[in-house]
Amino acid sequence: INIYEACFISRLIDEYKHQIKDSKKNIAVLEIGLARGTSTIMILNKIVNTKYKIKYDVVDMNQTQQWKNDGMNNIKEFMKDKIKKIKLVLHQDSSTIILPTLTSNYDVIFIDGSHDKRIVIQDFINSDKLLKKGGLMIIDDVLHIGVKKSLLEFYNKDKYSIVHVTKTGFGISKKLYDVAREKKSFSN
Repeated sequence: INIYEACFISRLIDEYKHQIKDSKKNIAVLEIGLARGTSTIMILNKIVNTKYKIKYDVVDMNQTQQWKNDGMNNIKEFMKDKIKKIKLVLHQDSSTIILPTLTSNYDVIFIDGSHDKRIVIQDFINSDKLLKKGGLMIIDDVLHIGVKKSLLEFYNKDKYSIVHVTKTGFGISKKLYDVAREKKSFSN
C-alpha cells in the first residue's frame, strides 16, 4: 500500500477504536495479503498501545517464496518489544482454503490479496461470515478490474456502508463506484 492508503487505514482504525470504546478486552484482525507488511504495521501501530489483547491472523501464500519473509520480518522488527501482547499467526496457503477453516470472529478485516475476480468474491463472502456485527472490512485496490467487479457483485447496501475520507472526517458514499474514476496507473 502507498502512504495515502496507509493514512486512510490509520484513520479508519482510529474511528473504529472510538466506536467500540471500552466495551472490549480483545481485538481480532484478519488480513488477506501481507507482502512487505506495511498495512499490518499501520493497523498494529494504532491498536498495540491500547488496553486490548490482539489476535492477528494473516493469510499470504506467497510470503516465503515471493516476498522472502519480508513482511513477517518487518512486523517482528517493528513489534519486538510488544510482541507478548500480540498473537500473530501467518497462514501460508490460499485464502480460499484458509478462510473457511477459521473459527474466530474479527473486528477488522483487511483484504488486499488476489485480484482475480473468482478469488476476490470468495474472499468477500468468506470474510463476511467472519466479520463481527459492527466490524470494519477494509478493501484495497477497488479500482482493479477483478476487485471492482467482485465488489459490485458482493456489495449489499443494507448491510455495508462505503466510507470515504473528507476534510473533516469520514463520509458515507451514496454511490458504490464512480464511473468517472478509473485505474490510470499502478500507484493511484
